[in-house]
Amino acid sequence: GNEKCPDLPQKIADLLDAFATLYQSRFVVFGGSGGGFATISILKYLRTRSAAVVWNPQTSIARYHAGAVKNYLDLAFPALREQKMLSIPDRLKFRGVVDDLVDVCSIQDHSLLYL
Repeated sequence: GNEKCPDLPQKIADLLDAFATLYQSRFVVFGGSGGGFATISILKYLRTRSAAVVWNPQTSIARYHAGAVKNYLDLAFPALREQKMLSIPDRLKFRGVVDDLVDVCSIQDHSLLYL
């Protein structure tokens, strides 16, 4: 997400749920590294029973390469530049962005293959 759409995974999941309802289907979502992060993020919000395959997924934005995280924050959340006293996870939480997926295990209605 970004400043204008911090709840992007929720919005994507809502869109996929609408497609699933319209076409009476289920999804297999997949991705590696940052795409794995996105896959797990979306899976958390999907109401349609789905399956996911992730490989070498990132599980924490703040624990990625410092330069890449700084670039992401600068580009996606320019207003957060002034809040340097907060940690990166706290800055993202302040904007409503899920930063860490390690404790996000509310996917019991889905199948997840984690490689």
